[in-house]
Amino acid sequence: MSRVFINQIDSYLGSILADCICHTPIGSIRDEILNLHSEDQVYNPELFYQVSGTHCSTSLEDNISHDPQSPLDYNKLLPKILEQDVVIYNICDDINQILEAEFVVNTLHQNLDKFLKPKTFILISTCLTWAKTRPVDPDEPDGVYTEDDYRMRRSHPSFKDHLALEKLVTKLGRTKKSLFSTYVLCCGLIYGGGECILHFLFKQAWLGEFQGIQLPVFGNGQNTLPTIHVKDLVSIIINLVELHPKPRYFKVSFDFPN
Repeated sequence: MSRVFINQIDSYLGSILADCICHTPIGSIRDEILNLHSEDQVYNPELFYQVSGTHCSTSLEDNISHDPQSPLDYNKLLPKILEQDVVIYNICDDINQILEAEFVVNTLHQNLDKFLKPKTFILISTCLTWAKTRPVDPDEPDGVYTEDDYRMRRSHPSFKDHLALEKLVTKLGRTKKSLFSTYVLCCGLIYGGGECILHFLFKQAWLGEFQGIQLPVFGNGQNTLPTIHVKDLVSIIINLVELHPKPRYFKVSFDFPN
């Protein structure tokens, strides 16, 4: 599986994903786990993943360019999608990507009979699809959820469309697992590699642009923020692509106090 498609490839997350994946030798993660690093390596170290995707800039060639202010031409996107081995869609940052991701995963599922080899669809979603989930144990409202609890999750009212797409993706992946694998990654705040939402805090800490000794504290300072470093997220995605684990839903975040 060598061809990888990433939506909004010139975004913060898309650009880091593309850079890391296209510099990863195909099969390297699998072989490392299986201890196959020897003279009889089963992968060609010169063969790397080929990355393409949708983006807003016209500077990247052989991709699907479009104006972010106008709807994407699905007729132009369709043939490109069907060529891919792996399709990755991030819906954390742009709600307009939800409909596009829904179209793509439905299209792939409708064309199962035409697949010449297996394909994988990976949805990068947000932990806010768990925001209104009831505690597993009423006596411990701050208890920790696991991936096994994903069927009971309830989203924040503003993230119901995200939750609906998560459910659709996991459902379509059950039809013919040997040809079409789907995964949902529930992410916390993504940081690192140039930063994103946490950029201003790191900048203030680096430059000393804050009053007093401490950085700004939001709320009572006792809340917990789920976060994940972008390089850890990339590593998880590459592992999914190469190892195809049985679970279809993953919570990928670490909780740190604000």
